[in-house]
This record gives sequence, structure tokens and C-alpha cells, in this order.
Amino acid sequence: MLTGGMATGRFGKKYAHYFCSSKCVKISGIKVEKEIERILSNADFLTSPLSHLRARASDYLKNDIDTGRTARDAAQRNVAHLNKRLDKLTDGWLTGVVDEATYKSQAAVIRQQITNQQEILNAETFDVNQFTRILGRVDTI
Repeated sequence: MLTGGMATGRFGKKYAHYFCSSKCVKISGIKVEKEIERILSNADFLTSPLSHLRARASDYLKNDIDTGRTARDAAQRNVAHLNKRLDKLTDGWLTGVVDEATYKSQAAVIRQQITNQQEILNAETFDVNQFTRILGRVDTI
């Protein structure tokens, strides 16, 4: 973090300086101001802040949607796998390989896991087109 201060030169002229809070470096105010001007002069978002915001927000949303789609695909595979495990467990109980107490406890665990995965599958998804329409309305405000 930087903190600012003024220093008085040999002939009484005031100079702005910036210092690290741990006093690791001292930078002249002129250098800092020039660097800020350079950064701001190259910043496209300043010329069209809404379009820049719209593009960034849209990118983040698309990434979230892709992540959600991946999670839902994985949940769907997990549900199928868990149903197969439950079927095997049931077959084991029906054939006498698995006792009733083990069947009930393991079936309850698997059913809870299926419920958890189905919650992921049923999670509400956000429509990119709806988001784009909302962002388009910002221009009219």
C-alpha cells in the first residue's frame, strides 16, 4: 500500500511523493501521475464503459453457465451410477448376500446421495439471452 506526502525542496518548492507503508520505496508524485495517465489513456473501457461492462459480464455469465452445465452433466452421470449401486445392493439383499440392516443403512446413504445429485440437476439455470436483454436495457436508462 502506498501513502502520500509532501516534501519541501532546497528552494522551498513542494514536491509530492508516494511511499510504501513499510517504507520500502519512495516514488515521486510526477512518476505516479504519469503512470496513471498512461494506464487511463490505454483503457478502452473508459471510452465505452457500458459496452465493456456488458462484454465482461457476459463472459463471466457464460463461464458460470458452462460450469453449471458441466456440474449438471456430472450429476446426471452420478445419479445413473448411484442407481446401479442401489440396484446391486437390492439384488444382494434379495438373494440373501446382504443382510436387511446393512441393506437399509446403505440404501439410505445411496438415496441421500441421489437426492443431493438431483438438487444439482434441478438447480435453476440462467439464460444468456435473458441476461443480454437486461444489459441492453441499461443503454436506455
